[in-house]
Amino acid sequence: MAGFFGLFDFTKEGPGVDPDAPPKGPVATFFGILGRKFWKVCTISLMYSLFSLLSFVLAFLVSSYLLQLLFPGMTLDNLNQIFADAQLNEGVTVSDLSSMVILGITVLVMGLLIGLAYVVTGPIQAGVTYLMRNYGREEHAFVWSDFWEHARKNWKQSTITCLLSLAASFLLPVAFVFYRRTISNGILRTLLSTVIVLLFICITFMLMYVYQMMITFDLKLKDIYRNAFLFFILRLPFNFLILLAQLLILLVIPALLLYFLSRLGLLLTVVYYVVFAFGCNLLLVNFFINRQIQRYMIKPMQETAEAEAAEEDEAEEEEAEPETAEDQAPEEAPDDNSAEGHESRQPAPDQSGRKAPGQLPAPEGSPA
Repeated sequence: MAGFFGLFDFTKEGPGVDPDAPPKGPVATFFGILGRKFWKVCTISLMYSLFSLLSFVLAFLVSSYLLQLLFPGMTLDNLNQIFADAQLNEGVTVSDLSSMVILGITVLVMGLLIGLAYVVTGPIQAGVTYLMRNYGREEHAFVWSDFWEHARKNWKQSTITCLLSLAASFLLPVAFVFYRRTISNGILRTLLSTVIVLLFICITFMLMYVYQMMITFDLKLKDIYRNAFLFFILRLPFNFLILLAQLLILLVIPALLLYFLSRLGLLLTVVYYVVFAFGCNLLLVNFFINRQIQRYMIKPMQETAEAEAAEEDEAEEEEAEPETAEDQAPEEAPDDNSAEGHESRQPAPDQSGRKAPGQLPAPEGSPA
């Protein structure tokens, strides 16, 4: 495919990586990859958005529901009263401003639900995760073929995961509001609300790991979630840093666009999400999560495999060692110069490197 103005040419080679360049830190490496793969990240972000249109519509509906549930006072009438004395541009009414505020906040919540992988299309998420994981490893990936291959391979587990995360996006807020409104005991109400918030944080961090482990390892879904929970516990401070970076991309930047640019900001926010933000967010998460998986899962597995291979090699060498000198001694022969037939000595190895008679050859691959 030749592409369209260079944007969709999936066969074009990138600038590559200088093998002689000094090693960089993780942050510098990430921005280096983002700079080299910028247009591919934008292309994948657009492709991801187009294939996820149904989940985007669902995310918008969920966002509207959550806003009404969590902020019942955020209605057009209440906002009209708040903005009644605001100085507005010509042709803009208070009702228009209130509608823009509600719509803008809904879009922000929708972007969070999609970016945090709560409302996504599972196979699409798995396919894009494979591409971004390879970019994070600085490995090649065929955008179109690899995307569809891993979307098909992981369709079952990814579909179950996206349904579970969708259910969590509904049930957690409902439970939070229910406990806040129905429990009169202040201590119990605070305790249960805190549990819901911690559960939300736990699921959010686990979703960072689930899809990448899904496309990297051949594991059952329960084992994937168990490992993801362990990463949530063991790498808690690191996970918070990644979440803060995600909030910067998915919430802070679009909120600034909405605040300063009003109606134009809403359009730019949608374009920002579709063309760049979702792709950049996926690259960010998969780059840093891949480093954790490499460190705590892949590297120990490789070390274990190497240790087992070394033990097998040692066992083979022990089996191939020459027999004892008693077993290797040649049969006694009478000495031509002695009538008594004294025993002759075993001949020494030839200095040319050839083995003496009775010495077994070294195993293949070991030094002679």
